[in-house]
Amino acid sequence: MRIVNTCKYAHLPDEHPAVQRVLAKAEFVTCEKAKLTSEELLEFVQGADALISGTDFIRADLIEKFPKSLKVISRPAVGFDRVDIAAARAHGIDVCNAPGSNCESVADYIICMMIAAARDMSGAVSGAFVKKASVSRARPSALSVLALSAEQLHDAVTVSA
Repeated sequence: MRIVNTCKYAHLPDEHPAVQRVLAKAEFVTCEKAKLTSEELLEFVQGADALISGTDFIRADLIEKFPKSLKVISRPAVGFDRVDIAAARAHGIDVCNAPGSNCESVADYIICMMIAAARDMSGAVSGAFVKKASVSRARPSALSVLALSAEQLHDAVTVSA
C-alpha cells in the first residue's frame, strides 16, 4: 500500500498505535513541495492507494487521470470544497474529511475574540496590524487578528494601555 500526502499541515502522531500499524504495512510519502501544479500532482499520485490532500483542487479532469489504484482521497480538514466528490465517486474513489479537527482552533478563536471585544482592542489591534503588516485597513477582519504574531499583539496591548 502507498499513501501520498500533499498536506503540509497534516502531521501524523507517530506514537499512536493505529498510525504505527499503518506505517508498518504502508509506504507513506509526503510531498516536499507546496502548491503542486496539476501535472505535478498527477505524477506524485502515480501508484498511490490513498491521497491525503492539502490545498490541492481535485477537479474532475484530474480525477479522470488518477491511477486506478487510488481508492481514497482524504482531506485533513472539515470541508470537501476542494474535491469534486461526484467525479471521485464515479471513478470508485471514496472521499473523506476530518470533522471536528478544527474544534480547538475555533474555540481558541472565539475566546480571543471575546477578550478582544471585552477590552475594546479593535482600535489598538488595527493600528498594530496596519503598522506591522503594512496593510491599509481601518478595522481588521476577525481573521486578520488571528494572523498577528505574539509580538504584534503585545505591541497592540502596550499601545492601548
